[in-house]
Amino acid sequence: MVLLQRLPGLGVDREEENSRTFIDEDFADACKAGDLVSFVESPFVFPSHVLEEMESAIGSLGIKIASLKVEERSLTEGQINAALEQAQSHDAEHMTVDLVRLLQEVGFNLSQEVKVRGPWIREFELDATGTDLSKLKFEDCFFDLVEIDPQIDINKMPSFHECYISELEGRVSRDDLPKGKFDDKCGIEKFSGTAETTAEVLTLDLPLGTRVCLTVLRKLYEQRGSGRRGNALYRGLDNRARRLVPEVLRVLQSEGLAIPDRSRNNIIWRPDRSSRARVGRMITAPTAASDHVLELCGQLQT
Repeated sequence: MVLLQRLPGLGVDREEENSRTFIDEDFADACKAGDLVSFVESPFVFPSHVLEEMESAIGSLGIKIASLKVEERSLTEGQINAALEQAQSHDAEHMTVDLVRLLQEVGFNLSQEVKVRGPWIREFELDATGTDLSKLKFEDCFFDLVEIDPQIDINKMPSFHECYISELEGRVSRDDLPKGKFDDKCGIEKFSGTAETTAEVLTLDLPLGTRVCLTVLRKLYEQRGSGRRGNALYRGLDNRARRLVPEVLRVLQSEGLAIPDRSRNNIIWRPDRSSRARVGRMITAPTAASDHVLELCGQLQT
């Protein structure tokens, strides 16, 4: 216990109890990934108290780390589905969510009916090229962020019943939601308004490359979640602006403002948290900001 409490990334939780807590979500995600993979490998001997004491699902970085370990260890679709069945038998809702997202990340199929009831889920992405999740049902769950790809096959989507969603990206209103996938008792606090925000940026009196740069930075640094899949960075842009996105990303990557994380099916672009102040100045005052990133992007041609 003494060694564990000296682990980097921990901070004081309650000094009177001499307890520690993680102060870095990415660090915690990396640690959680190990438990997830261990459960896939040996679901029937995994300590049941660990399943019972889980308090949250893993974030996208932890799922990515777990997926790499799945590939390294040649774990199969059948093993993950067997672990999923075991998690459900123990009512381990958070582990169930993690296993579903792991299936998504590695491109495996969901082979059984799955019901998730009650957990808090930081982020859940529904990708157009993703796993068929039509057998998945969320009930009374709490989401910080749900992302829906505009090109998604509605028939492959899970259903949401009496869920609370803090922010939903990819749709602009309740009337815009996929029919039959969200019941009337689902509460959605905010539709991200990505299209509206992008449209506002694109009306600025700035070069097109600069405007595209600002929309990409807003999506990476101002929206919820730890990263954005490549296709999400094109949303809300017309064909001319879309052609500049790869060049803008190259500029941002060279400056360390956008970090590519390659997965099997796509690239996830992540922000550099140490650059938030710099990016904030560019977003809030793009005309007054003298950052050479905006200048470089302004010189890009379609």
